[in-house]
Amino acid sequence: MPVIAQLVQADEDTVRDVIHRFNEVGLACLDPQWAGGRPRLLSRDDEDFVIRTATTRPTTLGQPCTRWSLRKLVAYLRKASRPDHPHRP
Repeated sequence: MPVIAQLVQADEDTVRDVIHRFNEVGLACLDPQWAGGRPRLLSRDDEDFVIRTATTRPTTLGQPCTRWSLRKLVAYLRKASRPDHPHRP
């Protein structure tokens, strides 16, 4: 146990738990069980809208600049109204 723990740089208790779990379910014990993380703040549609806007020339959208800066893009997106989507504050 100590040699394996040192080799994988883990605690001996963790190695022991993985070995016991391996004996119970086999290689499935090595499959990570992701918790999912933080919920998405942007939907796929929102993400597509941001990408479409960022890749469109600002003058096409009535903006007085020829290229987006991050600050100008964020300001435009905050004011942009999408009829098919509720506005977020």
